[in-house]
Amino acid sequence: MAALDPAIQNVWRKRSFTKRDASRVDAQGSVLGLRLSQCGTYSRRAVVGVAAGKDLQTMPHKRRV
Repeated sequence: MAALDPAIQNVWRKRSFTKRDASRVDAQGSVLGLRLSQCGTYSRRAVVGVAAGKDLQTMPHKRRV
C-alpha cells in the first residue's frame, strides 16, 4: 500500500476534522484506491485510519448506521 501523505497522517487522531482535512483524505483515498463511497457507514477519519494500517473494527470513531 502506498505511503500516506504526511499532511494527513495525523488526521485520524484529531478531534476536529476540517473541510481541508476532508479534501486531503478524498485526494489521498483515491491515490490509495480507497473510495469513500464504498466505506459509506464509516467516517473519513476511519478511512484514513485504515490507510494508516488500523483495524476498522477497533477504531473508536466507527459510525453506527
